[in-house]
Amino acid sequence: MKKIIKNRIFLAVLALVLAVIFAFVVSPLIERASLEETIIYIAPSAIEKGTKIDESMVQEYAFPSKYLPVGVLTDKNQIAGKYAASDFSAGSFFFQESLSETPTVQNDWYRNMSDDELAISVTLKTLANGLSAKLEPGDIVSVIDVRPEGASIPNELKYVKVLAVTNDLAKDYDAQSNEEEGLPATVTFSVCEKQAEILAELELNSNLHIALVSRGDEDRAKVLLEQQKADINIGVFEQNDILEETE
Repeated sequence: MKKIIKNRIFLAVLALVLAVIFAFVVSPLIERASLEETIIYIAPSAIEKGTKIDESMVQEYAFPSKYLPVGVLTDKNQIAGKYAASDFSAGSFFFQESLSETPTVQNDWYRNMSDDELAISVTLKTLANGLSAKLEPGDIVSVIDVRPEGASIPNELKYVKVLAVTNDLAKDYDAQSNEEEGLPATVTFSVCEKQAEILAELELNSNLHIALVSRGDEDRAKVLLEQQKADINIGVFEQNDILEETE
């Protein structure tokens, strides 16, 4: 009988000790863990799809760690400098899939055109003509002149910048979107006067194709476009020399 009483006393004391440990050690740890926060970043105001995100569009926010959404970005360097791949409302979190290295849509490309720059659109007659619906604004491409007698890339169209891609509903086509947007129907280029003349002629008389040269490398794009500009200027000088000799 005494042994049973001793066992009961022992169990009671053990239970009391465990209760004290839980109340003063385990419970505070659990509570502290639930109060831990992780620094994430949100959009303080709405951001339109295609906008390049700078640091003023990114706001630090302390979020409870235990409720942290899967995949939310916690590194500001992974956000600033990227492009919005979808519309952001005020307070939205940033996820990898909601950002892009390159602009997906640039509805305001015409605002940045220089005085000697023209914009011209050509028709994409088949899916293959337009790089299988993978063209994006900012791409540097070559335009290929395809005719029954053969195919060639005009010297003036080796390196041309894509301004926009449009579907058959006259809406900007987004190659990175999962939404149904139809297929791209036209592509708009940034060109000089000479290039515009050649593209207009190709639109009427050629089955033109587009080949991707560069994407996402701004330094290389600048070099290629400068090279193209120089080649066009050399061609113009040579043509003027020939005209002077024939006169």
